[in-house]
Amino acid sequence: MLAHVLDHFVFSARGLSERTKMIVFSGVSFVIVASFWWFKGVAFGIEGPVNEHWGLGWRKVCFALPFSLYCLFFALLVFTFLSLKSIPLLF
Repeated sequence: MLAHVLDHFVFSARGLSERTKMIVFSGVSFVIVASFWWFKGVAFGIEGPVNEHWGLGWRKVCFALPFSLYCLFFALLVFTFLSLKSIPLLF
């Protein structure tokens, strides 16, 4: 989605100069390469104890499952609300 937004507002914009587009492209490319470089230990496979990898902030307990269940519940509530709002009342 970010690629479409960047293409629409930056790279297809007529009011921006080629220099500005090149600066934005360079910045986005740098962020992608830097984030890959930061997580290179995970991307290539972790070797050795996990706690010896500096800067990754490993947690002792994983809260991913409860958080994803809360997100799913919230999404279902929003979907239900939007669905009920679009149905005309017959009263």
